[in-house]
Amino acid sequence: MNSSEDPKPLPVIQEARALALMRGALVLLDEAGATLAASRLQHAIDTLDPPQPVEPEE
Repeated sequence: MNSSEDPKPLPVIQEARALALMRGALVLLDEAGATLAASRLQHAIDTLDPPQPVEPEE
C-alpha cells in the first residue's frame, strides 16, 4: 500500500485525540494521588490548549 492509499488523520484531529487521552490520564493520576505527575500533565495540556482569559462582566 502506498502513501496515497493510506491517508493520515489531520493534525487537528490528532491533537484533539491526544488532548482527550491526556485529560483521561489526568483523571486517573488524580485518583491515584500522583500529584506531581498530574501537575506536569496539566502543564502539558495547558501548553497544547491554553485556558482562555476570562472577560469581566459588565
